[in-house]
Amino acid sequence: MLNPNNLCPGCMSEKVTEGKCPICGYNPEDGFNPSYLAPGFMLDARYVIGKVIDSNGEGVTYLGYDTVTAVTVNIREYFPQGLCERDSDGATVVMLSGSEYSYNDSLTKFIELSRELFKLNELPALFDILDVRESNNTCYRVTRSVPGITLREFLMRNGGMLNWDQTRSLFAPLVASISALHEAGIIHRGISPDTLIVGKDGKLRLNGFCVAEARTAKSSLTSQLFPGFAAVEQYGDAGPQGPWTDIYAFAATIYRTLVGNPPPEATSRLDNDSMTIPAKVARETPKAVLETLSNALQVLPDDRTQSIDKMRRGLSISSAQIMANKSTSAPAVKSTVTETVPTEKAAKSKKKKNNSGKMYGLVAGIVTAFALGIIVFLIFSMLGIFGGDKDTVSNNSSGNGLSGVYDNLNSQQAASKEPISNTAGKLELVSFVSKMYTEVSVNPDYKDDLKFKVVSKQYSDEYVAGQIISQNPKPGEVVPVGTTVEVVLSLGSSSVNMPSVVGEDENGAVLKILKEGFNYNNIIIERKYVEDDMPGCVIQTDPEPNTRVALDSTVTIIINTFTGAPTDAPTGNGHNTSSNN
Repeated sequence: MLNPNNLCPGCMSEKVTEGKCPICGYNPEDGFNPSYLAPGFMLDARYVIGKVIDSNGEGVTYLGYDTVTAVTVNIREYFPQGLCERDSDGATVVMLSGSEYSYNDSLTKFIELSRELFKLNELPALFDILDVRESNNTCYRVTRSVPGITLREFLMRNGGMLNWDQTRSLFAPLVASISALHEAGIIHRGISPDTLIVGKDGKLRLNGFCVAEARTAKSSLTSQLFPGFAAVEQYGDAGPQGPWTDIYAFAATIYRTLVGNPPPEATSRLDNDSMTIPAKVARETPKAVLETLSNALQVLPDDRTQSIDKMRRGLSISSAQIMANKSTSAPAVKSTVTETVPTEKAAKSKKKKNNSGKMYGLVAGIVTAFALGIIVFLIFSMLGIFGGDKDTVSNNSSGNGLSGVYDNLNSQQAASKEPISNTAGKLELVSFVSKMYTEVSVNPDYKDDLKFKVVSKQYSDEYVAGQIISQNPKPGEVVPVGTTVEVVLSLGSSSVNMPSVVGEDENGAVLKILKEGFNYNNIIIERKYVEDDMPGCVIQTDPEPNTRVALDSTVTIIINTFTGAPTDAPTGNGHNTSSNN
């Protein structure tokens, strides 16, 4: 276990020298904001406080280290701007005079939100909540730290945009998780490229949960809105917020991923809705997807798609299905959308229809916007997520690959149609074995009559990660309405083939290994100077490529420190201690 008194606040690795950290570049001489907890502060004799990761009107997030479990964490402190200040002891939060009601009201909501999120730890697209504790006259939410970068940075590193198939696979896990959040009454209000994190394990996760006031203009807290992704109702003038608020942001984020730019700010679209899609993007994207985005990006809340589940089918189509309509001209795409959108809105008032009609600019741009672009075939080759080693992604034996996730969701939807009889408050259970837990737990055929609880997880060569291995009570048993079904989940296969990463750079190699399911803490980085081998790349691994190994095995990758110009360079070893970005 690392010595908590000898940790770098910037990356939570053990210090090897005084002063600037050679691993992350953190310099203690740069100082810190005295309004926040000081780096090195020990919270409740358990958590070491590190650098500030981000802050907004609701509070501040620190990098941290849990001395009990010996893992790096993120710690969110409720510290609303303008409503409080730090006491002279450097820890206690003191309410400013006249702000007592607003402070306590939002604090209560922060605690309730944190506890509700804790109940949803099984959702694959969220960061696990490890602890929620009240201390220092405030509350702290501790989450698991997963190394990664924001979706915004990820896109900028990979040409600025993705094609539909890449977007579909990357965003797939979010659909079920957002649905479950909405079922629990949680509205995020900040889905955007800045709050979505692409982890080094290749998964997209939703971050940045806040109380409603922090994401609503004209509220008691300093608001944080994301222009282009915030729905018009968040500006305080267009009706209540709800699941449709997240649907707008979710669709806007997909739009940004496909097009390369965010939609115009929602308030500007009220008077001049000039949003378009480049012709090249439209040709390569299924018409049903364009229609789904059009309906989800309606400006007024009442005109917009009302549930994420309604979006699911439209977002499940792959680009391969475009071939069936390959001969369809661009104007035909326009016709399809303009026929589909009004049909959904037939019962709306004339005023709303007129506003809805502004959205047709999204489709009209298909035949008038620019047709130039660069075909993105190898967008992910640098990070190895969807790159050249296609079989590694789509045929991952541990079931952790991103490809084909929507196909899996669709198959689970079909399986969910099996009926459960309900007679006099009694149910005859069907089999949930082999179904995905994230689908079963939010399925409308089950959720009103049954509760689900994960009692354990285990490795399985038969079931992919996330599938249900067994259930109690068993299928066929008659149980009362409200019964809790205890399930055992699969972690996927306990062993996989060691991927070939020779020739990759360090980040690409680590990502490829993590994608197979190996433990990040078990990856050892060694460095060696070899002039007659590939500069700056992996030159050797242990185990060797294609060797069948257990997922809890230690993996060593050797990086060539030779950069191409002969020079004396020392060799050295070091554990991979990359910090959370």
